[in-house]
Amino acid sequence: MRWFVLAMLAACISPYNASTLPPSGVRLSCVDAWVEATTRPEAEGPVVVVHVGNRCDHSARVDLGSLKVVGLDEQGATWPLSPYDPRHEIEPRRMDALAWGEEWIEFHAPVHGASLASVDVDVGSIEALGEARWIRVVVPR
Repeated sequence: MRWFVLAMLAACISPYNASTLPPSGVRLSCVDAWVEATTRPEAEGPVVVVHVGNRCDHSARVDLGSLKVVGLDEQGATWPLSPYDPRHEIEPRRMDALAWGEEWIEFHAPVHGASLASVDVDVGSIEALGEARWIRVVVPR
């Protein structure tokens, strides 16, 4: 829910500028997306920061709950990661035209304490019928 409010507030302050898409970003049908990985002292797993911007002149549906994330440990093993969402706040939303925002989502591995070196994020999965568009980001230590 925070994300939707941030996006609406940001759109009021300044519209999304598609030229701000970093080289690691992905251009989807109307939405541009890019991710970063970070850690937080209170988090049990990596935190993925998802940045989204709607470059279209109409609203676009964004579903961060559909985000596919896979963790890779230092030995090369992969782990499917699940979002930590105890209050079920992550759900599909309409993003206003030219709006932008970000959401910080903590992810958990099926094995508690798995030491992840990086995460692969399919940002294409945030759009209905979106094509897979994977981005790998390193988890800082």
